[in-house]
Amino acid sequence: MARIGIVVEGNGEVPAFKQLIPKLTSPNGILGQPLRADLQPKATPAQVAASAKAAIGYFCRRNVDLIVVLIDLEDNPSASTFSKNLQAAFTKLYPHIAVEVVVKNSCVENWLIADVDALRKQPKRFAVTPALVRSVCPDKADSLDAQTLLNKAALKFEYDKGADPQKIMSHQNPLEVAQHSRSFRRFLRVIGNPDYQHQSRSPV
Repeated sequence: MARIGIVVEGNGEVPAFKQLIPKLTSPNGILGQPLRADLQPKATPAQVAASAKAAIGYFCRRNVDLIVVLIDLEDNPSASTFSKNLQAAFTKLYPHIAVEVVVKNSCVENWLIADVDALRKQPKRFAVTPALVRSVCPDKADSLDAQTLLNKAALKFEYDKGADPQKIMSHQNPLEVAQHSRSFRRFLRVIGNPDYQHQSRSPV
């Protein structure tokens, strides 16, 4: 069994992923406390890798076997190219530890909206319309302007990048997210989820 540490980029993602991690199925041990690094998707791959130095060092001192770095695609034109270039930069800078880069396509909001039932479970916060469901299902979450859709679904005030991710992930089912987000399926494959150990192209 490998020990896995997770690095995230947004302030709201640390408490959010603390909610999600205990629900992840993996033969490996995933540390329950993710760490934030100031990852900037528009920076060079070398700069992105360097910005994670403190988090990488912390996890190395905790004797982890694998560090998974989660970063937004944002407006980079190709998720595969972006991931490949980042992977090379992390491997070069940290040759002593295994690092896997997972690119969220195109941001964490796409993972948040992929499980519409998690929004339905907050009826005072989000209104889930048939149009929203059709936008997400089946397997279309990665292609959406997810933040705009969350803003439209939000009640009383717009989607809050600080507070809402934690609330949404507390209600999420990781396998339901995987049904509608290929980039999330890639994350599950990297951590060793048995449903996606062989492929992450298609939902199971």
